[in-house]
Amino acid sequence: MLSYVHPNGPVVEEIEWVDPEAAFAPLAGAAYAVWLDSNDTHHAAARFSYIMRDPYQIIETQAWEAHESFDRLNAALRPHGDLWQGLSADLDDRLPPFRGGAVGLFGYDLAYGLEDLPPNQAPFATDALALPAMAIGLYASALAFDHRTRRAWLIATGLPETTPTARTAAALGEIGAWKTRLSGLPANPLPAPSLTLPLAAAPQSNFSREDFCRKVDEIIERILAGEIFQANLAHRFRAKLNTSDRFAYYRRLRRGS
Repeated sequence: MLSYVHPNGPVVEEIEWVDPEAAFAPLAGAAYAVWLDSNDTHHAAARFSYIMRDPYQIIETQAWEAHESFDRLNAALRPHGDLWQGLSADLDDRLPPFRGGAVGLFGYDLAYGLEDLPPNQAPFATDALALPAMAIGLYASALAFDHRTRRAWLIATGLPETTPTARTAAALGEIGAWKTRLSGLPANPLPAPSLTLPLAAAPQSNFSREDFCRKVDEIIERILAGEIFQANLAHRFRAKLNTSDRFAYYRRLRRGS
């Protein structure tokens, strides 16, 4: 099985396959734990999945801070742009494309901080969910899965350490911590969670039928008047789950049941 230490410090270690859902389950309630889940593994674009935890830097922002936050993100990533430089083409092809870095949420409302809006448009959207417009973690390591070949890797960059020797030491420590967490987990998929009807009540819309139709008519009028050429009329449905275990609900959802 593949084991590799890059001269710049990152470490790659291939491990025995473990079920991605079982690997993420202990992290489901942890802040900034991320599972990029390619569940439909028969789809051509769903080859890889990734699990990350414990970012070494977090960048959160509201829409009006968008420009400054992208500057911060670029400044954090730029010094490490050549971290994997010199990796052989053969090894590069064998490894998953994501090997640590920036992962997170880029919200639709970032547009309010990045674009010049018409004078008659509200400066910022009201977010009833109280989410940041951008929330990014910088991750030094990743657990990567190739569903096509059924291979798994631990990839650790050793960041934010600044020398190759220190990065290798930190990367080996990260990989050791991952292996401890993964010890004893199953390779086969977990059984489906035993949930009853997942919703405690029917979903509620933020529009009545009449209000939605009135908004559509208004948009058509503004297009015909030449004020706009397109619009995104968002329609939000909210519902309450009959369980506090949100991960169990996601586990059911990803099975399509």
